[in-house]
Amino acid sequence: MIEIYPNLYIGTQEDYEVTVEAHETWCVVHACRSPYHCLAVTYSPLGTVPPDHPEHLVARRGNRLMLNLVDSRNPDDVPKEAIDAALRFIDRCLGEGRPVLVHCGFGISRSAAIGLLYLAAYTDVLPTESLDDAETAYRRIYPPYKPGRGIRGFLEAHWDEYTRKRVAREAYRKAAHHCTALRCGTLEEFKNDGEVGRPGRVLLDLLRKRGLGSHALVVSRIFGGVLLGPGNVGRAFRDAGVTR
Repeated sequence: MIEIYPNLYIGTQEDYEVTVEAHETWCVVHACRSPYHCLAVTYSPLGTVPPDHPEHLVARRGNRLMLNLVDSRNPDDVPKEAIDAALRFIDRCLGEGRPVLVHCGFGISRSAAIGLLYLAAYTDVLPTESLDDAETAYRRIYPPYKPGRGIRGFLEAHWDEYTRKRVAREAYRKAAHHCTALRCGTLEEFKNDGEVGRPGRVLLDLLRKRGLGSHALVVSRIFGGVLLGPGNVGRAFRDAGVTR
């Protein structure tokens, strides 16, 4: 599996089963119908979920999200509701400072495409002028990316919609709270200063991940009158911390 953004990993079913499954701290998006969505809803790895079932497209079990998603050749077979649920779930988990794995069978099409969409809609890592430009940049981050015809067609059809979300978010990234994290010897502290989403904890996790002791990290947000929500607040503070 490959880290495409701080704490966000794209990988294979084997990566999940060998590396992640035993660790409860991880959030996981299973971007495949079989076996995980089928198991969650029908208790059979090959079960058929009725179209009128309330979890026909998306099922959540704790820190795991299962999508009814197959690598079809038809873009119409890609359920936008499932993709949107995955993107919101990823953003919420990252905002809480938790590592996230998005996987499908081989990590080249369904999960890789969701990773691309997250970077396009929720970060400024990729160019968004065109899907082709974004894919070229994304392959430098995640070389295995090789979308099937169906998921590639879905990206083409909805690209402008997802990238407009990022443009809208950028206007509200600055928001006045001062969140802090401190590591000095055995002492570790963080303060959220009234923010939702535990951004102070996110900053502390960032210091830990970078191996920084005897350091304090302070990030201030000048409130712009828009409620960002837990995931977006955590993301904004984490992004600011990374750039420092």
